[in-house]
Amino acid sequence: MANENIVARLLKLNRGKQLAFGLLTAERFFKAYRFFSEKMEFGNVSHLLEAMALIESAALGEKPDAELVKACSKKVKDSIPDLDTGTDTHFLGMCAGEIIFYSLSLTGTFKAEELESVCSSGINIIECLVLSITDDFDEEKVYAHPLMKEELAFQEGITSYLEKIQVLDIGDIETLRQMQTDSGFSKLNLAEAVAE
Repeated sequence: MANENIVARLLKLNRGKQLAFGLLTAERFFKAYRFFSEKMEFGNVSHLLEAMALIESAALGEKPDAELVKACSKKVKDSIPDLDTGTDTHFLGMCAGEIIFYSLSLTGTFKAEELESVCSSGINIIECLVLSITDDFDEEKVYAHPLMKEELAFQEGITSYLEKIQVLDIGDIETLRQMQTDSGFSKLNLAEAVAE
């Protein structure tokens, strides 16, 4: 479930700042896709990295080649698992892949649902992990967990930063990257957290 307040605020920002939000979310959760891909021997990590590079250049004002974006979108989509098996590992891979897919989609024709999906997919990953770690399905407890508080704080902090700056540049992206290093999620051992 997306944070509606964050989505509403992001919708007021320009496309470059929206793309920066998507890029940072993608980078924050890329390890979840890498974990899924290595464990399940599915997908192609390099295709998602290529997409993230396109998202970054578009966020910084470069107009991406439409055919390149289309080809890259197809590669990313083909690397995202469906949920036929329903395992937590597949769910993490799907959500992390969707963050990149929908962020890349924002470089073309804008749809508010894509921005909402970027926000909600990050929250969904954390919710899945908290449920796996705690085995407690109480929504209030899930949202009180340090990992969820951290993710909501990242979304709030990044949005607030983007609202305050006039023009986005690489220095801003680097500052925001620094904000999300050394997070609880980045230190998490996914192989231990996802018990299947």
